[in-house]
Amino acid sequence: MVRDTPYQADVRDFLRSAGGAGILLVIDQSEGTTHNEFVPLTDVSRATVTKRVQEAEKLDLIEATQFDDDHGNTKRYFLTRIGRVYRVALESMGLGETYRTYVDAQQSLENGLAKMGDWVVENDRFWTGKNLGEPFEFEDPLKDADIYPGDDVPSDFETFIWGELTHSDRLKEFSEQVNDPDRYRLDKD
Repeated sequence: MVRDTPYQADVRDFLRSAGGAGILLVIDQSEGTTHNEFVPLTDVSRATVTKRVQEAEKLDLIEATQFDDDHGNTKRYFLTRIGRVYRVALESMGLGETYRTYVDAQQSLENGLAKMGDWVVENDRFWTGKNLGEPFEFEDPLKDADIYPGDDVPSDFETFIWGELTHSDRLKEFSEQVNDPDRYRLDKD
């Protein structure tokens, strides 16, 4: 059984950590990549980028330099020779494209959820008086598919919203029917 060296274990952990492989995959080898540029490209927090950049430097996967026309403390990061080897390996496995698709999907989800949040606020008249534990009243405008923010509203959306009765609601409904004095009258019209 072959055992990892401490370096190999550290690189493996780095690549599996949030933004780790991304740091290697998004670096622009001709112009370098600044800390600020990593954040949207890797879709991880600023603090996480800082941590991954430090780890990548410690593992000798990237190196920092500063161009003459760079502002103040701006550093540009480039892949080292071993960093380029890992990047080629990642790309050869199709992980570069997979990572870019993942980041695009994550950003698309975040943008969509932000739009959904705006929709909730814009349509607050429907739930302003909503109290927990009270049944939600399905107002007429909510029956119009055009009120919903996306284009993929299912054709049976109203049925979906109404949903199935819960077991306790079905029992309650049955009990009300059984206890209805007019239900079993023989002389009803």
